[in-house]
Amino acid sequence: MMADTQAKYFDKLIGDCITHGQNPIIIVRFEDLVADPIPSVTQVGQFMLDLEDISDTNLERRINEIKAMGDKATQTY
Repeated sequence: MMADTQAKYFDKLIGDCITHGQNPIIIVRFEDLVADPIPSVTQVGQFMLDLEDISDTNLERRINEIKAMGDKATQTY
């Protein structure tokens, strides 16, 4: 029953976003963030800032800080 409700919600959400061009969304998998955070963080930042190129932005500087952290960036505990 809950799965049906979630499926209807997702259908509505995707319909509003794609069919009607409303409510833009970006979907990021947690597993991708943990395995390799840089591409996901970059995509989310570009989406939020509505930029294709993040060169010379604070976002780029913050992403470089994440890169410098190495494995600690994805350490959950």
